[in-house]
Amino acid sequence: MRVLSSSGALLATLDDVAGASDATASPEGTEVYVAATDSDEIVVIDPSGPSISERYDVGACPRELAVSETTVWYTFGCDLGEGGINHITRATGAVHALGSPDAGFEFAFARLGVGGGRLFAYEGALPAWPTTGGSLG
Repeated sequence: MRVLSSSGALLATLDDVAGASDATASPEGTEVYVAATDSDEIVVIDPSGPSISERYDVGACPRELAVSETTVWYTFGCDLGEGGINHITRATGAVHALGSPDAGFEFAFARLGVGGGRLFAYEGALPAWPTTGGSLG
């Protein structure tokens, strides 16, 4: 994984992030979260280093991310026909129970977004989505 400045200059190369599929900064800009699909991890990068500050084993090929002030949401799934949404609580670093995700869906490639205190997922079928309005929260 390459870390670039806003002008495009190479700042660092982080070789131990396997299969980065998505990256997003925390709302306050103090952390960058990376979905490392090949190692089944969410990796946290301290941008001031830049260096890896934390790793969370989330299993099953994490793919897409959305970060709020309190939560890191991620999609997961290694194959079509399996997938879901789960989360990490930022204050404690607790990964929600892997065996009971927040929502399940047919495809592992849904996009996530956070806004107005809600999590939104789009693209793909969401058969276990907990609300008819399409949001968690």
